[in-house]
Amino acid sequence: MAVSSTTDGEAFVRAVSEELAALAEMIAQQQPDLLPLDRSYASLDRVEDFYQACLEGATGARASLESRLACYVGATLAASTGGRWEPPRTKSDLGRASIVGLPYLARAKFYPLDVVRNFKRTRSAGYLRDATEIYDIPVRRALLAHLVVNSDAKLAALHFDLRDLLNRDPGALDGSADSLAVIEAALKQLLAANAPRDLLRRIETGAVLYLGQIVQCAVGGEWTLCEDPDDADLGQLQMHGWAPITVIRNVGPNSRPNLLQTVLDLVIKARSNK
Repeated sequence: MAVSSTTDGEAFVRAVSEELAALAEMIAQQQPDLLPLDRSYASLDRVEDFYQACLEGATGARASLESRLACYVGATLAASTGGRWEPPRTKSDLGRASIVGLPYLARAKFYPLDVVRNFKRTRSAGYLRDATEIYDIPVRRALLAHLVVNSDAKLAALHFDLRDLLNRDPGALDGSADSLAVIEAALKQLLAANAPRDLLRRIETGAVLYLGQIVQCAVGGEWTLCEDPDDADLGQLQMHGWAPITVIRNVGPNSRPNLLQTVLDLVIKARSNK
């Protein structure tokens, strides 16, 4: 969607509505099983499936689709949080519309177009939803509270998922180097096999809890949520100021061996000296 710094607010809102209607019509014609577009976070996974199919198609995805998807990503966050659209007004906006007025993030600007373009570059399963939902602080706070209360059950589920994925007994999740190596192998296998995003999310979430628990046992600390819009860890769960997801998502086919253990050692050492 092409907009300028002088775009009238009402005209901008009308343009967004037109883009959303055009996207809904495209999906209804090509993949109606992905409907409805109800502006829920879950629907972002379905929209991502549609975009992935378009990117893999013979003609690829048109620039107009990128704009329509960005409108949907932004409209989804706005619908959940009460945020509002803001046309680009400053040089730093680089012509990108944003969602502002987000709860507990008064200074934040969410640029939906960046989310769409990053997915196009990385093709990371679940990225549209994950990169959007982290700006919904009430939802993330509720998730943190749920995970803390149910941490034992989540870690037990992680053990079962590892067993099923690797088709063998993963051993005890006892904080050992062997247990970290098992999780690392599972993460690499998930990526190599293009595993379902729900399974990937479950194992990532369990791994976040597990790595955080190891840090907590070593140096203390409590689970918190990063709510600083200038921090790269915005919306992520942190233990003692460290977000385990950062190393988990750096595990891949070409990552160095024993990456989880190496990073954990550094995190614990840094916090032991404070």
